[in-house]
Amino acid sequence: MLRATHMNSWYPSGPQLDKMLKEAYDEAKEVPGQGVVKAIIVPHAGYRFCVKTSMNAFRNLDPSAYDRVFVLGPSHQIPISNCTIADATSAESPYGEIPFDVDVCNQLTSKHPRLFKKLDRETASIEHSMEMEFPLLKYVFKDKQFKIIPIMVGQLSYNACCETAEALREYVTDPRTLLVISSDFCHWGQRFGYTYLPSMDGKVYEKINKLDHDGAEMISTGDPKKFKQYLDSTKNTICGRNAILIMMNIFNGKHAQFLHYTQSSQITSKSDSIVSYFSAILRD
Repeated sequence: MLRATHMNSWYPSGPQLDKMLKEAYDEAKEVPGQGVVKAIIVPHAGYRFCVKTSMNAFRNLDPSAYDRVFVLGPSHQIPISNCTIADATSAESPYGEIPFDVDVCNQLTSKHPRLFKKLDRETASIEHSMEMEFPLLKYVFKDKQFKIIPIMVGQLSYNACCETAEALREYVTDPRTLLVISSDFCHWGQRFGYTYLPSMDGKVYEKINKLDHDGAEMISTGDPKKFKQYLDSTKNTICGRNAILIMMNIFNGKHAQFLHYTQSSQITSKSDSIVSYFSAILRD
């Protein structure tokens, strides 16, 4: 089992978690649209910072539409140049274990060994980017049974993102499959090694807001090359950028709809730091 190493630190459990998720879910808005939601982009910080943003995407899911969920998140703790899948059969969550789709996990690592590698459970459990989505999935899906394929995405080249998307396409485009992209947006400040700001009037946090919304606009075009150009020009520290590029290459031409944005704080000094969060849905 993939252990939930951030439970009771980055997010609570028990009645406190129930209350937090119910309030966030009830406050979130459903947005009209044609077609089923096939992919979502959601943040993975501590819930007190971003769960309301996340729930605006999760609120637009119909759990009865899915039997399988791919969860793609970046690697924060270990340097990898491919994708890894935990060598486990389930993931721990406050609402019970979530089974892996073991057959698909094994198919990916056997058919595409250069792109996907197994990672031991202890090392895989350290990463938070996928773990933070598991309680939200369980809360929203309630008693609906589903399986997950958690994929940790490394530092991939653009071509490797395209190759990975090609390997995943047949699975992700299955009508009963959902893709969850776990990504925060701008990590700004000297402690992140990133202090770029667009040329405009306004306070620091307002400039970062503009930077992130420009990125969201490029993602919304459905053209992965436009998002890559944006990343190349701004170097915006969107940690799940490669997972987003994989999603965009799978659903090339499909337009993501961004729903909710927030920042960890509204900074005005260039000596401060900030992380920002966005949620989005993509319909097919």
